[in-house]
Amino acid sequence: MKSEYLRFRRTISLSFRQVNKYRILLFIISMFVCLSIVGCSCSEGFGTGPTPFFPVERDHGSFSVYMQARAEGRLILKEGCLRLKRLFGESQLIIWPHGYELRIEEKTIQVIDADGRMVARVGDWIEVGGGESKSVEHIEDYIGQSLPPDCAGPYWIAGPIEK
Repeated sequence: MKSEYLRFRRTISLSFRQVNKYRILLFIISMFVCLSIVGCSCSEGFGTGPTPFFPVERDHGSFSVYMQARAEGRLILKEGCLRLKRLFGESQLIIWPHGYELRIEEKTIQVIDADGRMVARVGDWIEVGGGESKSVEHIEDYIGQSLPPDCAGPYWIAGPIEK
């Protein structure tokens, strides 16, 4: 009687171990799938593709005037364009001040000011001065180039960012 009980216990114990192995394996596979999905969706298409469109105002010499409105929101990359996503409403394509440039380090997109300081990264909450424009012709004249079709308005013409 005692030997039957021990054999029964060993059998149950082995089946629980096998089930736990399968659960652990399933958990590990699930984690890999989740991480790959999250990794792909966070960059919104960035990584192996072309450099994001980064419109900067043309050089107006020593005379630059900026609008004085204020906007705040998250700096996002959407369809290859850096945009300001506010809490409410649609996102705006940012037109950066003259001298600003884009830098990419280890898949992190950074905005560098005219003095070489990093002022923002994709995903940061930023505050920018400036003003809104909805005129494509005005923006194309302001930056001196055509806008890609994926980078539709509205547009935020940014003043220098203080950090």
